[in-house]
Amino acid sequence: MKNTSQPAPTARTFVDPQHPPLVLELIKALDWFEESLRSMQEARGMQSVTRPQAQLLAHVAMGERRAARIARKLGLTRQTIASVINELVELGILTVERDPQDARAQLVDFSVEHARQGPQLLALFKEAEDHVASVIGADRLAVVRHALSMDWGTVDR
Repeated sequence: MKNTSQPAPTARTFVDPQHPPLVLELIKALDWFEESLRSMQEARGMQSVTRPQAQLLAHVAMGERRAARIARKLGLTRQTIASVINELVELGILTVERDPQDARAQLVDFSVEHARQGPQLLALFKEAEDHVASVIGADRLAVVRHALSMDWGTVDR
């Protein structure tokens, strides 16, 4: 006798590929940007970083300097963040200092050498964004940028 019951949902079947949740589309877009930037950096002989390193650097670029808060925002342990920070210090990208207001806390910042590369990195970001604009249109990119820059508040629980 044939079994005609539906298979149990799996990672491949429970998301409608025609209408995936927004968060999956955002992750896909982030993946595209990270891979594109890494590829452009390597093509120009620039130093590229791993995904965890890139995510940590993004938080530093947005103004977060405390290692413990970065760990919390990324959902990582302090030990894991300390390891990623040490890698970035060894690469000459970050510097670490003790927080003068809390000796237990570490503050991270871009090294002077890395900050000098800022204009080159911003040019790569613009190149990637220009590509997206050429695909979806500058008007749509402006709408996406506006929507992502808004304060979305919190979800009521």
